[in-house]
Amino acid sequence: MKTFLRYLLLACILFLAIHLYSLGISTGTFALVVLALAVESIFWMGLFKKNKKKPLNP
Repeated sequence: MKTFLRYLLLACILFLAIHLYSLGISTGTFALVVLALAVESIFWMGLFKKNKKKPLNP
């Protein structure tokens, strides 16, 4: 279930980035395009995030 929620959140973040790109380009607002770039970078960092495993105690 945890994996499903992670990918659902990533899909929402990607949708938000695409929406911000479309708003920024159609209205000509540079700040929205910059915000979309920031949201997209959060998406890519979350997609390739490595899971840290706890070391086993001997």
